[in-house]
Amino acid sequence: MRLLVLSPFLPYPPDDGGRIRVYHIVTGLAARHEVELLALARPGDAATEAAEALRARGVGVHVVAQRKRSFAAALAALRSGRSYYATRFASPRFHETLRRLVRGRGYDAVQCELPYLFQHRRPGDPPWVLDQHNVEAVLHERLAAQARGLRALPYRAYARREARLRRLEELEACRAADHVLFVSEADRRAIAADVPGLSASIAPNGVDLERFALLPPRSAPRAVFVGKMDYRPNADGVLWFVREVLPLVRGAVPEFTLDVVGSSPPPAVRRLARVPGVHVLGHVADPRPWLRDAAIVVVPLRAGSGTRLKILEAWAVGRPVVSTTIGAEGLDAVHGRHLLIADDAPAFARAIRRLLADSALRDRLTRQGRKLVEERYAWPSIIRVIEEAHAEVQSRRAHVTPTGNQSPALALAPAPAQGQP
Repeated sequence: MRLLVLSPFLPYPPDDGGRIRVYHIVTGLAARHEVELLALARPGDAATEAAEALRARGVGVHVVAQRKRSFAAALAALRSGRSYYATRFASPRFHETLRRLVRGRGYDAVQCELPYLFQHRRPGDPPWVLDQHNVEAVLHERLAAQARGLRALPYRAYARREARLRRLEELEACRAADHVLFVSEADRRAIAADVPGLSASIAPNGVDLERFALLPPRSAPRAVFVGKMDYRPNADGVLWFVREVLPLVRGAVPEFTLDVVGSSPPPAVRRLARVPGVHVLGHVADPRPWLRDAAIVVVPLRAGSGTRLKILEAWAVGRPVVSTTIGAEGLDAVHGRHLLIADDAPAFARAIRRLLADSALRDRLTRQGRKLVEERYAWPSIIRVIEEAHAEVQSRRAHVTPTGNQSPALALAPAPAQGQP
């Protein structure tokens, strides 16, 4: 099978959730198929090094520089009546490169990572499979609900606008796709009710079980949060944890500490380093040393969609997890068996204190968490799900007569001409 994968970012280094998913998908597929990647490179990306690393894993790489800056994209979004991300990724150069590749390379299918790039689909293309990493509309609805107070009014207005527009764009992309990959059944249900006849399958996020090998247990009163800190749900969750949960834990366990590991912490998160017991590390090349030293992984998210790779990595290395319901959403996890779930500050603090005091509970969660990722969240099994989805699409395509119905073209505005925003 010959595949073209479209990505709004270069998936190397695989150091955040989106990059990790796309990296393992393209390299996993490239082990058995002919795979090319067309990706946008943001200013500051080490594009040459990233492309070389991916080519070394058997992936053909085509890179288009993303020239539109965030502020220009925001202004263009307001003028166009489209979401911020749909505007940001409306690249004429990307569109031209895609057209050239589709015309000349004879792909069996195009796999589109995230719905923003679906605006580049045109009639006559080979089948398109959409990989829906999360449901952006749900994410922004939750973020709007968390933005409280007068100072949050501008962001709340933005989040509500994004939720409304992204809902329209996501539904349009899912209707136009020949098949949609969701990371969880919860995400599939969030879309399926409004897309009759949706062809879909569940290809969850995964974890590299060789890289994230089981570590010796720890009992020190130390927790870690791992996540890209310019992702608003992560920053919101850490701020809530330090302000509301941490004092309740340290009141009973004064030596308890929290390591905050993740790139690009905003000023509010950096200031948390002044709080006793909190260490803000920023970007690290490898989170495993901090996972090794922690006794517990905390996932105090109050907004989000999709599934959290940070929980999968914690389970893989044998670290018990305390999470909110939203943090654990979409994973086949049971409270008390694979992790502890708590949704308010007193309950979250009690769960941490319970884990610190109960080594048998820590051991049980460790065993069950590792077993779960081995059975359901290893990348080779996820790649097989994606291969099966493509095989189904190819089978349906083979049974369509020349006069039969083809997949509908996406009804978004056409890609802008060269020089337009």
